[in-house]
Amino acid sequence: MTTSSIITTLTETELDAYPNGSDLGPEYYVRQLILEYTRKESVITSFYADQLRNILSIFNSIVIQLPDQSIKSVKCVPGSPERTIGKFNKDTLTVLPILSVEQTGTSDEADNRRYNPLISAQKVWDAEKQRAVRVVSLVPKAVSIDYDVTAWTKFKEDMDQITEQVQRMFNPSMDVNTPFTKYGKIFLNSETNMSTTEAADGDDRLLMKVFNLKVETHIPYPKFLMTSTGKIERIYLEGGIYKEPRTI
Repeated sequence: MTTSSIITTLTETELDAYPNGSDLGPEYYVRQLILEYTRKESVITSFYADQLRNILSIFNSIVIQLPDQSIKSVKCVPGSPERTIGKFNKDTLTVLPILSVEQTGTSDEADNRRYNPLISAQKVWDAEKQRAVRVVSLVPKAVSIDYDVTAWTKFKEDMDQITEQVQRMFNPSMDVNTPFTKYGKIFLNSETNMSTTEAADGDDRLLMKVFNLKVETHIPYPKFLMTSTGKIERIYLEGGIYKEPRTI
């Protein structure tokens, strides 16, 4: 995908199709056309849900080795630490060790911030029309998403095994793998021991550790199929979202 100015990717024939209503020229016209159409469309994707599913998938690979040398999978569930431990205290079927994942915040990536909307353009092959077509969109927005992955165990040996596996995952990062992007990165920011030193009478001591993750990724914008006459024929998004053809 080309993220440079669209003016460098349009042919002379295509440029002639866009009006020069001001000194800003065809590049400005294309950008305004995309901005106008993007604002008109109420397109909501599963971007954040897919990010969470990706984190859950990664941590569902964690296992521990039992004293008899057998391997036991560690369940990873979505939810806050309070909800997970509350369920453990009430539900005798909840088995330790267990992991939980919670999204704790989202922030703008200041280093990649764009003060003017840039245009991304690429050529794709249209099998139905048997020709290459032009697809344009605003450049995806760079964001950081924070997650806390909390581990509970009864035994320090189990916690050590989980910690070792988590640390090996990030050397120094892991790739994001969702329908929206294959180019994001996941980093292990920190790990914090939250275990209590003593347990109340009659209670088992719980060991608790929080792994803070940072996901650096991009929120995509709607993509448009442009014609040589300056029309938008259809709109679609990565991640399986598709909208019916429309022109403006």
